[in-house]
Amino acid sequence: ARLWQPASADGAIVNCPTPGCGQFVVPPDVESVQCPTCKRDFCPRCGSDAHPGVACQAFKAWRSANANADQHFEELMARERWRRCPKCGAPSERESGCN
Repeated sequence: ARLWQPASADGAIVNCPTPGCGQFVVPPDVESVQCPTCKRDFCPRCGSDAHPGVACQAFKAWRSANANADQHFEELMARERWRRCPKCGAPSERESGCN
């Protein structure tokens, strides 16, 4: 029995960026895919988080420029003594969370 091998018309074999996940075939010209195993959305070209409509290089540059944004926000929350809502996790100045 012959094993199926993808042709160029079928697309490309991509590796899911989730460690230990798997591979699957992606049709050509697809900007964003969802892994059928772990459901992670990512770009099949660069393996980064999905960024439809944005070129891989532009997304990489944006991501690099904003790499510390989450850390800076957490530091701001600590300085201002903000807390996260226990129900939804959104930042809040209130002690009891969302309404």
